[in-house]
Amino acid sequence: MYLSVTATTVDNGDKMRTLSVYRNEIAYASSDHMVYIRKFSTVGSEMILLNTLQGHFGEVVSVCWNPVRNVWVTGSDDGTIRVWVCGCTFSTVLLQAVST
Repeated sequence: MYLSVTATTVDNGDKMRTLSVYRNEIAYASSDHMVYIRKFSTVGSEMILLNTLQGHFGEVVSVCWNPVRNVWVTGSDDGTIRVWVCGCTFSTVLLQAVST
């Protein structure tokens, strides 16, 4: 069975959540500058923590799964976008906004 939707993002005002249907994972950001990735389940106690992404110096405001590159992409109030390889706890690419 092939699902055409690979990710769904929900912003409830205080946390950003992204569900990767492709990987059966959910990622969510918090004001602690970190992103948490859990195995997705409809039973809360079965949503085990798989990884924590840490490296932003501001609140993470965007989380997205890229199924083509097999990476998580995050954006922060610190003016950076980070690309995270699956299974890694460090970002492999850092893009930073430059003021003009």
